[in-house]
Amino acid sequence: MTALTELPERPRPDADEDSGSGDTPSTSHERFGLSLQPLTSESAQHYGLDTDDQGLLVTRVDPSSSAAAAGIRQGDLIQEVNRQPVKTFAEFSSALRQSGSRPALVLIKRRNNVIYLTLKSTT
Repeated sequence: MTALTELPERPRPDADEDSGSGDTPSTSHERFGLSLQPLTSESAQHYGLDTDDQGLLVTRVDPSSSAAAAGIRQGDLIQEVNRQPVKTFAEFSSALRQSGSRPALVLIKRRNNVIYLTLKSTT
């Protein structure tokens, strides 16, 4: 006789996820519809990134946002904005402000691929 058991709950892909690190601060950028956090060794391993990579990890993307329209996904690592390296929220925000009303050029690392995407402001 076989007994049925309930599987443990797994987080949905669209749920806020901080890769198990409750102490890692994250910030949300409503203007673009994404949430970011600094890359940790745990989150790098979880998303298949190198632990020596630097940038801001995308932890959530609003499906109806400009970030989603640009092709940014949860687990992407934002390494540059407008050819300026970004490792902190302040650097990210500053580089975006310099774009003004123009789209921002964003360098993304997705696992072993590096791509440029154009991020447009919705405001």
